[in-house]
Amino acid sequence: MASVGSTPGAVLPLWSLWKALGSDSALYLQARLEVHRFGITGYGKGKERVLERERAIMLGARPPKNSYVNYKVLQEHIKEKKAAKEEDKRMAKDTDIFKKKKRKGQEDSFVIVIFSHFKCRKSKKKKSAPSILSSGRIGQVGKFKNGTLILSQVDIKKINSSRVPK
Repeated sequence: MASVGSTPGAVLPLWSLWKALGSDSALYLQARLEVHRFGITGYGKGKERVLERERAIMLGARPPKNSYVNYKVLQEHIKEKKAAKEEDKRMAKDTDIFKKKKRKGQEDSFVIVIFSHFKCRKSKKKKSAPSILSSGRIGQVGKFKNGTLILSQVDIKKINSSRVPK
């Protein structure tokens, strides 16, 4: 790969791959890069260098490393960004006061359009007769010993009382 400081006419491996793709796509990409280069020349030298560096990065060059910033200064910068974001969010919320609020059951029409081909069915829970499991216990009734289910007297009474007469 070419570095950022290389000459503008340097051939990059990415460009050679594009050239091998075919004449139409290669001509299109070449024209695009020439237009981009021509557009860069309209700026001053300082801005032109920055844009040329960005163009090299776009073509596959490695970007330069970030410059050193003191940790306390970096923290202050992050806090300022966070405060600005919170301020924008608060201003957006204040301007939304006059907008019509959605009801709890109301859905966004955009979501309905996207998911209109999916069928949404709410699962209905079947109501069953009260059983010993509905008394708060989770799992099986009784305990297994040597392959047989052993029920206590309390479990047997609960089973008998939970049966629905036919």
